[in-house]
Amino acid sequence: ALEILKSQLYQLVWSFAVVGFVSLLCGSLYVSLWTYTGERQALRIREKFVRSAFRQDAKWFDARGDPQELPTLATNALAKINESIGRIMADTFANLLSAFCCLAVAIGLNASLALIMLCMLPVIAIVIAILSCFMRKRSGQALDIFASAGAFATEVISGIK
Repeated sequence: ALEILKSQLYQLVWSFAVVGFVSLLCGSLYVSLWTYTGERQALRIREKFVRSAFRQDAKWFDARGDPQELPTLATNALAKINESIGRIMADTFANLLSAFCCLAVAIGLNASLALIMLCMLPVIAIVIAILSCFMRKRSGQALDIFASAGAFATEVISGIK
């Protein structure tokens, strides 16, 4: 009886190891593909930005404020786009799928408790919306600060030359 239990345990451990390895491999491939997609989109946007910037008159650059802030703003914005399309999009899909599967399991195990927990979703959604608005506002302020710092650094470096 002990040998049967041991063999079943080894079979279960190997099954979990195989599932874990396949999950790791698929997850890595999944994130890599989304990251590649994000980088490709950022590259396309960067190329179009440079082309359109070269087509502008000098007046356009003067109207934008400090012209030395423009490269820093563009670089930061493209980094955010790359991150958003890449890792954040992959995490969003994975988390939504996980949430739906967990909800299905919870309803299957104890439907009344799962439905009570579902009543809290609007409160959670409101809190998340408020926090995301706050974070978006702070992120915009940080981008402006980094742009002016980039312009200042460019002036200092050009003054050294």
